[in-house]
Amino acid sequence: RKLFDAFGLADTNMIAASIKDVSQVIDSIIAGADSIAVPFSVFEAMCEHPLTSAGLDAFIKDYINIPQD
Repeated sequence: RKLFDAFGLADTNMIAASIKDVSQVIDSIIAGADSIAVPFSVFEAMCEHPLTSAGLDAFIKDYINIPQD
């Protein structure tokens, strides 16, 4: 991004591709990528977190326990 800006190419969109893991996604964001092409496996890894799983489990349990009329 800094290189594009330095050469007056600020209107250029930077696309990050060939992403292999979550750390490369984070690096791409820090570098200023406008778009990031990620495989589904990396997208899934970005969504995985123990608190997310616990929250989802609690939500499902609460939903199941809603009284039905």
